[in-house]
Amino acid sequence: MAAELDKAAELIHSWLPEGDAVTEGRAPTPEAIAVLVRDKWVRSNVVNGLAERGVDLRSVEQENVKPGKPLAMTMHRAKGLEFTHVLLFGVHQGAVPRILRDYEVSEQDKADALLRERSLVYVAATRARDVLALTWSGARSPFLG
Repeated sequence: MAAELDKAAELIHSWLPEGDAVTEGRAPTPEAIAVLVRDKWVRSNVVNGLAERGVDLRSVEQENVKPGKPLAMTMHRAKGLEFTHVLLFGVHQGAVPRILRDYEVSEQDKADALLRERSLVYVAATRARDVLALTWSGARSPFLG
């Protein structure tokens, strides 16, 4: 995960505006940049890990989006929102789709769960208006082909 955090920090730094770039329309405002993750636990780890790398994110749960910092939120929380730049963080095998290995479920229930997971990733990816980036550690999600 450390290498993934390093890459994410590098990417977000490249997106962040410098000087008059925002007022001149050449860069997004910080709050137009979002890091979307699968769950709250990962969100906390990403916010802390990126802070150690010099990227200050605002963790968003239920409150309204506030200006000034790039945002970190779950894929579920991002529904209905739009950002110029989106990083889908942690799109690796076992996390996306979330594994149902600890449960005994029917094949139909597994298929339904996979469809919901695929829909969640689609919704998260379509939150990006201009730029979409994805990161993963280890094997990438089977959803990425």
